[in-house]
Amino acid sequence: RNEYAFGQILRRIDADERFAEADRRFISRLLGILSHNRVGERAEELDMVDENGEFVKLSDFEGQRVLLLVVDTTCPSCIDMMQSVEHNNTIMRAAQYQELTLAVVAMGQRPESIAEFAKSNAERGWRTFCTGRGNLEEAYYDLDASPMLLLIGADGTVEVEMTRNVEAIGEILKENI
Repeated sequence: RNEYAFGQILRRIDADERFAEADRRFISRLLGILSHNRVGERAEELDMVDENGEFVKLSDFEGQRVLLLVVDTTCPSCIDMMQSVEHNNTIMRAAQYQELTLAVVAMGQRPESIAEFAKSNAERGWRTFCTGRGNLEEAYYDLDASPMLLLIGADGTVEVEMTRNVEAIGEILKENI
């Protein structure tokens, strides 16, 4: 329902030179995901950074099914979304049996700023990444269109487009488990 508004905000950030180049590149990739990644299409490449500063690409997960959650760590609805995922028995069972990788991307954060977030997430089964440099919290705080989920199949194709519907993802996973 909010894909259009989310896309408009991302486009404004992408064009704003006040944001770090790394963040603008990440935003460009997210815009590509919103506009090009449709069910059945190959997921577009997405570059991320882990809490140790190591670069990771979405394609590094090929061969694994990935549930990608894009959040702002200061956004209450984003944290609620993580909890909703964690309360979905089908999703968590798939992750527990290594049929699904849970990945969360903290927008506008640096590796050092997500260390505690990543540690807490790892204990609950999440891999945590960030965009690298910059600070987009003001642009993303309380944004009605975030958080967003994307389910990518083991073959690298999109199974569920950007959504906020945890139950729909659980149902798709249930069909395939």
